[in-house]
Amino acid sequence: MEEQEQTNETTTPTEPVILFFVFGGSHYYASGGAWDLLAKTDDIEEATKKAESFIGKYAVFEIADWSDDREDDSGFEIEWTHVVNAQDGSIVAEFGGHPFGGGQPVLQIREK
Repeated sequence: MEEQEQTNETTTPTEPVILFFVFGGSHYYASGGAWDLLAKTDDIEEATKKAESFIGKYAVFEIADWSDDREDDSGFEIEWTHVVNAQDGSIVAEFGGHPFGGGQPVLQIREK
């Protein structure tokens, strides 16, 4: 009977993938946090190029139900974009203006 050679292959942990999220929207349109996510990638250059190219374009989304059938409210002009590092939450690039009420990072969350 032949013996089979055993190998002890160890795998080294890979470095965490840093994803970059591109958020954007209109200055005065409260479309809603994570719903403002326009793109995601693991490459900062690609994220930055996308964020810059989105300025002035029109984002279209599906409307579930409008009582007065407003077809013209099915999207918004992208007036600002942020590229966010998913690992530490930092904004690494921004284009256009700022979202309404934005411009300052949240320092803490507390009870009223």
